[in-house]
Amino acid sequence: MLVGPQLTDRPTVLLAATVLVPIPDHILLQPTATQPGRTLTHEAKQVVAALTAHANTHLSPLVDDLLGGAR
Repeated sequence: MLVGPQLTDRPTVLLAATVLVPIPDHILLQPTATQPGRTLTHEAKQVVAALTAHANTHLSPLVDDLLGGAR
């Protein structure tokens, strides 16, 4: 939890940031199916899983640094 009860009695600022993470070409597969169906859905799920793993690997250290080790 980022906001504890001890911080809710003071003014706070919400910050946002955009982080661009390069994606290797091999993660973005060319679909083999041209029509919606099980094959296209399976391939899409594989790409989403690969993108999630890539993002977690490269962004976890950044999030840890931003939280100051609070996680």
